[in-house]
Amino acid sequence: MAAQGHTKRVICDRCFASVLATEAVCPECGAPMAGDDDFSDIKDALDGELAKANLLRVRGDYDQARSQCLSILKRYPNSYEAHILMGDIQSDQSQFEQAVEWYELAFDISEGSNTDRQKLENAQRSISQIQAKQTEEQLGLPPSNTSTPLMAVMVVVLIAVFATIAFFVGKQTHSQAPVSVRQSFDKPIVASPQPKTEASDSGQATPQVSSTDQATVTSKGASEDSEALSSLTKASSLGQRITSLVRDPRSGQFAITATAKEGEDERHLAAQIGKDAVDSLSDCLTATVRIVRADILVYVADIQRAKVQTVETSTWTEQHKDNADAWIPEILSHEWPTRATNTTTGDNIPTTPSQPTGTAGP
Repeated sequence: MAAQGHTKRVICDRCFASVLATEAVCPECGAPMAGDDDFSDIKDALDGELAKANLLRVRGDYDQARSQCLSILKRYPNSYEAHILMGDIQSDQSQFEQAVEWYELAFDISEGSNTDRQKLENAQRSISQIQAKQTEEQLGLPPSNTSTPLMAVMVVVLIAVFATIAFFVGKQTHSQAPVSVRQSFDKPIVASPQPKTEASDSGQATPQVSSTDQATVTSKGASEDSEALSSLTKASSLGQRITSLVRDPRSGQFAITATAKEGEDERHLAAQIGKDAVDSLSDCLTATVRIVRADILVYVADIQRAKVQTVETSTWTEQHKDNADAWIPEILSHEWPTRATNTTTGDNIPTTPSQPTGTAGP
């Protein structure tokens, strides 16, 4: 079915958007756009790849399943089914926060089904349960009973009280700390193992370091963090600004700290470093970038691989060719300070002070 106009247009079978007939994929939902025969072939091939990825997930081969999905998303960044499957993979591994992010990205593309909405709600419920259990353990409370909502209310009140106390204590401590102490908050701390002691024949204790302690000192994780930091500083044009990198191998999340010059736009700096991270580090699914200026943490944001891949597509680039910086707000999420839009100028402005009153981090 063709739309009226001087240029031939067709209607997307999935989202019913009007699309130029020359487009290979729908710019709205990512569905392949082709003739009946070609469309059928592309759809069958895509369904086959999704089925393979789901079979790997069912078999418990989560790394291969994740790689298969990311391969699909690289070619079809707006594939609703691939985003949902990535959420299923993370949920199966009890990585519920990442699962929620993938489900929400899917619903940004399509309204979705009730079944998929239920998956999102289940993941959010699991996060709440885990947080409640951790709070109970920290406060020494007995296990909560779902039939007694009063206990849940008490837990929330206690959390609020402790959070308020921690806020004022942190504020006072930060304001009194010298620059050297505040600067240490922005660098990862690696604890050195304490040597064990063993009694000698003379009765005096002599320090002994076990093979396990030696392995801790030269841990594989620290080596991988160092290698990832080296790779990123070489790949990024802003590599000299990056001061630290911490990698979480469970979720593919990287925490990166960088310094900004006086008067420099911290949002642009964070966006570029985060984009370079997901482009150059193959296992980086989310980059949390922290910007420090004059030893003070001034900005934090998340950059997700799926969003970076979206702005790198030729379709998206063509649609935003008149605005060279349109990709920056598109890939930034969970910004601190929180950003709002000035209704008069259209500029993004912070809704909280630019300098934190306490320590902050990913």
